[in-house]
Amino acid sequence: METKKQVKIGDISSETSKKICDYMNGAHEITLYAMAKASLTNSADKRKELSNSSMNSISLESCDISFTLSNNEESEEKLVKFPFDPPLQSSKELK
Repeated sequence: METKKQVKIGDISSETSKKICDYMNGAHEITLYAMAKASLTNSADKRKELSNSSMNSISLESCDISFTLSNNEESEEKLVKFPFDPPLQSSKELK
């Protein structure tokens, strides 16, 4: 039996990634906050204050979102990768 290999045609340029991230960070702050909040699996982290959520990069395979978790004593920077399943075929699918 032959398995088919997915062929990736191109990727999202760093310029396009920056434009998309700038747009998401400006117009969809609540969406990024919700994505960051949904990534928390540890009950202790869920009790911390989440702030500064932002999209750092996007590719055909995933997007990276960073945020800060804090309580009264300390702050911690987090970075979460959200995979696209299936991966995108082009940046046109992001619209």
